Amino acid sequence: MEFNSNKTEMENPVRGQSFPAPGLVMLTQLGLFILGSGIGALLYGVIAQLAGWDFTLSLLPDSPEADRWQIRIQLGLGHLLGFCASGIFTAWLFYRPGMGPGVSWPDYLQINRKPDWVIVALALLLMMVSTPFVLFTLQLNQQIPMPESFRLAEEQAELVLKGLLNMEYPAELLGNLLLIAVLPAIGEEIVFRGIVQRQLMRVIPGPITALFAAAVIFSLAHFQMEGFIPRLVLGMILGWLYWKSNNLWVPSIAHLFNNGAQVVGQYLHKQGLSSVNLEDDIQVPVTAALVSVVLAAGVISMIKRRTDPSN
Repeated sequence: MEFNSNKTEMENPVRGQSFPAPGLVMLTQLGLFILGSGIGALLYGVIAQLAGWDFTLSLLPDSPEADRWQIRIQLGLGHLLGFCASGIFTAWLFYRPGMGPGVSWPDYLQINRKPDWVIVALALLLMMVSTPFVLFTLQLNQQIPMPESFRLAEEQAELVLKGLLNMEYPAELLGNLLLIAVLPAIGEEIVFRGIVQRQLMRVIPGPITALFAAAVIFSLAHFQMEGFIPRLVLGMILGWLYWKSNNLWVPSIAHLFNNGAQVVGQYLHKQGLSSVNLEDDIQVPVTAALVSVVLAAGVISMIKRRTDPSN
């Protein structure tokens, strides 16, 4: 199959086929995620034992560099095996040569073709102009009362993130870009877009409904309810980009840009090169959010024209 930037609907070489059953594919993905995460935890345990690390380490904003690297290794192994490896293996398991669907796993994931770089550029522009609206939804989300257990979990996750983003040296910047930008851009896109979204599109009538369902799962899987709505919006944007582009590289690059920009921005602030501290609550007025929506709608229209077969 060749990439065609003029296709309006995501190609699905397995639509209408009973094998593999979508439920079976997603349950297998879940099981392999748990298995991969478990192997990652065991591997980290072996490394920690050999290195003499403290297994009970809790990262704080002022934790030393050695502790920050220890947590990066722990989280990196979990993401590499829990998302990247499990997603690729799930795709290979059901879409390898000789299986019923008759397509290869790279064909299924739509990673075997170069993306339309005009669409990639527009996708990055979409991520930029939609940022104020996403931040505005974060403000709204934070107004929703949360159970005490959720609030404590949020506070703990925030402390870990602040510790990770305390980057004193370029090596830490590179480590965070790998952990926070590269690995999620690969692993999460394979799992949530390549596996979950594509399988949901086989069984849920209407692509937008399937995109929304996949975005809900994407947001819930992060277990951070104070960021549920903005992450849901992000999931919808990334899922829509995958659907319209027929290429997993497009949402992956957009995801990489979104996460990477935050890491670089915080590093520049730490180095005194930027006055914007992304760890502070950024208040977005309603007017800015509305302008963001209008601009995003304009970019979406441009992408739709690019993928419209009549053009």
